[in-house]
Amino acid sequence: MQYQRLKTTAGTLTVPVLDTEATSKLSITWHWAASSYTVTKYQKTRYHFVIDKDGHACHGVPIEKNLDNKNQRRQPGYAAHVLNANSNNIGISAAAMGDARESAARRGSYGSWPLTKEQIASLIEVAAQLCYCYRLPVLPTRVLGHEEWDSIMGRPQDRWDVNCIPHLDIRPHLNSDGGYDSTNYLRQQAQRRVAELAQPDDPAQREKQLAAFSSFVTFHDQAYAAQFPVETIRSIKQLRQQPPLGEFAREDLPVSEQ
Repeated sequence: MQYQRLKTTAGTLTVPVLDTEATSKLSITWHWAASSYTVTKYQKTRYHFVIDKDGHACHGVPIEKNLDNKNQRRQPGYAAHVLNANSNNIGISAAAMGDARESAARRGSYGSWPLTKEQIASLIEVAAQLCYCYRLPVLPTRVLGHEEWDSIMGRPQDRWDVNCIPHLDIRPHLNSDGGYDSTNYLRQQAQRRVAELAQPDDPAQREKQLAAFSSFVTFHDQAYAAQFPVETIRSIKQLRQQPPLGEFAREDLPVSEQ
């Protein structure tokens, strides 16, 4: 398997190069680890990425262990982070919220280790980078919080992450569509970040690339396209056209990927 490095504001991520068969089945789940701010070895066996207090993303289980499609099967040691929904599911967790309780969060109290604004920013950044890399639409059925596997997907979880954002005082609130105020905010910000990644900094180069990809991208869901203004849709046309950021063998990686 080949790998690529994604340079992000949360650090450099090492992720596998995947074909369309694999990417078409991917989903991303946001978590908190219900812990202190210390990133532990155990957490790295449960999630693919764990984010520390300062927003640095640490590598956990390799993504490929959770892949399950016609070309490969889920491997021993996969990240078991969502009940009955781990295949093709990338787990991103923040080390925080150890003694938090949902009932208290509804009153604006988030415990001794509340999610930091840096962790929230990195939850958004890592998800957006993966969506951009794998051409994954930021839909509630594809990028969601742990509890939303219950409220949106109908798979009971008995969890409440990530249903609040402490520094913005976004408290647990379930909407009629099954999404939470907090995760709707995360998706909105991730969509904006994906659009930024799709556009080069140089205006002339941006216009050149937009002209080169004049045909409309086939989205997984037309509702995804409807959420964006026309100019943003034009910029997203590039997503499935751009080459990987660089490939190399796993053995070329440093021993520590943290």
